[in-house]
Amino acid sequence: MLPNYSTDDNVHLSSSSIDDNLESFSITDFYKDKTIFITGVTGFIGKVLLEKILRKCSSVRKIYLLIRPNSSESCHERLNKMLTTSILFKNHQDKIDLIQAIDGDITVKDLGISENDRQRLIEEVDVVFHSAASIQFTGVLEKFIKQNIQGTDSLMRLCQNMKHVQSIVYVSTAYGNCHLNEIKEKIYPVVNDQDVEVYLKQLIEKYSDHDLCEGHSALQKRPNPYTLSKAIAEWLIKEKYQSTLPIIVCRPSIVLGSHKEPFPGWCDAISGVSGSFLLLGLGIGQKFIVDKTKNPDLIPVDLVVNSLIVCGAYRASSHYSPERNVVHINTSTLNPISWGKFFQLCFNFERHIPSIKQVRPVSIDFSNNYSTVFEKICYKFNQIFDHLLFAVIFDLICMILGQKPFMLKIIQVFHKTMFELKFFSLRQWNFEHENMPFIYKLVNEKERPSFNCDVTKIEWEDFCFGMCKGLRRYLLKDPDTTYEQARRRQNRIYLGFRLFAVFKYFVFYFLCKKYLLQTILGITLYSLPLSIIDLVIYSYLIRSVFVAFISFNKSKSFEY
Repeated sequence: MLPNYSTDDNVHLSSSSIDDNLESFSITDFYKDKTIFITGVTGFIGKVLLEKILRKCSSVRKIYLLIRPNSSESCHERLNKMLTTSILFKNHQDKIDLIQAIDGDITVKDLGISENDRQRLIEEVDVVFHSAASIQFTGVLEKFIKQNIQGTDSLMRLCQNMKHVQSIVYVSTAYGNCHLNEIKEKIYPVVNDQDVEVYLKQLIEKYSDHDLCEGHSALQKRPNPYTLSKAIAEWLIKEKYQSTLPIIVCRPSIVLGSHKEPFPGWCDAISGVSGSFLLLGLGIGQKFIVDKTKNPDLIPVDLVVNSLIVCGAYRASSHYSPERNVVHINTSTLNPISWGKFFQLCFNFERHIPSIKQVRPVSIDFSNNYSTVFEKICYKFNQIFDHLLFAVIFDLICMILGQKPFMLKIIQVFHKTMFELKFFSLRQWNFEHENMPFIYKLVNEKERPSFNCDVTKIEWEDFCFGMCKGLRRYLLKDPDTTYEQARRRQNRIYLGFRLFAVFKYFVFYFLCKKYLLQTILGITLYSLPLSIIDLVIYSYLIRSVFVAFISFNKSKSFEY
């Protein structure tokens, strides 16, 4: 068993009281000869974490990875596939011997680990990174309880038996307490004056088979089961394990592709914000539920991983203070950007580095606040005519050409994602952000560039350019040699849709004039066959045709 780790709240060390002469700690020295245990390595953050350790902390003794086998592959086959096919590990093939898969499942009792593997972890592990979680926003509560709460509980019980563990990094979320406007770097009880295990037992008995939606009383004012489960897991850690285990809780906000490492814009997950921007760039998504004036909290994955590694070393150092055992990893406090500015930067680059798979023009009028009845009606109108009707026509053309239809399914997922994210895209929060800057200042100055955690150094224009290129390169698999071809395709798409719009408005005007005004209402605007209104309308339509052809022939050269 481990010694008692103090959590005395009277211990205080404010950022203003940092001694400039305080000795720094070394990240690489700490991880040298350490054995690391990582959960969630097949996820987005987990992959980048493993790559960073192999690249900058390669002096570790061993890296154990908890991997769940699937119906067709063992844990070792899944690991081998990830290491040999992912571009992340292309330059680390000489370090593969450091890695060993552990057959297990976070949702199974005691992680489903064999006795031999359990003993090996107990005897050898020094540092634990727990990033495994169900990150979906919808589903029956039981799924989130098993993976995010009971899985964490099982891991902590295992850690209690580890003989040499010095640091446990729990990857939570900044939005576990999103029912609050101002969120401090501390763990909040989900309910007051109740034991966490009693509360969890009652929750399971009443709601485990329920698919809880926003507004349900069991969510405790949170929007989905994911945020609730992460808040309960933190509460469980505080009540049961914080006094006996060297735990530090890290709370990333909305995690996007990488800023600089291992490659600018790297991303392999088509979900959430990244997936929405991908559909925007392809012209598929035309209307988003978002308040352009609000500041989202977006954080590149490489800064998240750097922060996790730094926090792991800090937790085991002599500088550790119990009041800093919760760390927000976010940007909105020190380097904010609005949704409107972020979208605009992405528009600027998407227009010049389009995908070869683009299907229609990118929507400039993209936002809907979804706050008034009129805005909700408008969004429903956009759903039907800009998304669903387009998808049906697109799939019909695919079937005529003998291709498998797919657009309607994509649109349905997009609509589902919009409603899942609207709680976050229409609000902003005030996150306390003192602990990460404080901890980062304690890192050896020479090592800080290698483990950058300074969010003030993020240049959003540079990040958006890298993100757009990354989505194109890593998710859509578009070769960089197709830029010119993609621009020509984009120009043809814009020309075609502009001409179609002109034709559509002409037909609409003709039908309104002939059938609505003259036939049904019996109104004749002018006795002349060509009225002034006709001249204005036709002149505008002809002008639109000329503008379309000018845009089509205009050079689209672009450098950055």
